[in-house]
Amino acid sequence: MSPFFLVVSLWQATLVTASALCATGCQTAVSNNEFSGISILEDYYSALCQNSLQVKATFICMRDYCPEDEIAKGWNDLNQVCEQDGGVELLPWSIIDDVTDAETKSWPILTYEDIQLGSTFNTSVSVDQSLFQLAYQTNFDWDDQTTRRTNYG
Repeated sequence: MSPFFLVVSLWQATLVTASALCATGCQTAVSNNEFSGISILEDYYSALCQNSLQVKATFICMRDYCPEDEIAKGWNDLNQVCEQDGGVELLPWSIIDDVTDAETKSWPILTYEDIQLGSTFNTSVSVDQSLFQLAYQTNFDWDDQTTRRTNYG
């Protein structure tokens, strides 16, 4: 497991609900990248929650990888983090209503290597499945270990 993903998942002060793990995995996969617009280095939560390129990438990842019944709960949990920790609202899900699969196929594919290179994107991105799986597993393992430590000492 990469130390990057452990650090990124630390921004969550509380455990992620099981139905929000997928959304959190998408946000984790996208959140350590720089997108044109609001810089994550200058204003973390505004970039995470208000940068349309970054938020679209997170939502498209959710649309691609999350079960449909978990998407609304995941959006609500992400919005709660944006409001409580960052004092900003998450952009609405409707920002991807007009985004087609054909359009997303033309976007760059975000990989773990992009994170290592510190890539900056001028468009939204599609998340590579292996990167999503790593981010999801990182959040799952973090929550699992936190729960075990809390319950069993």
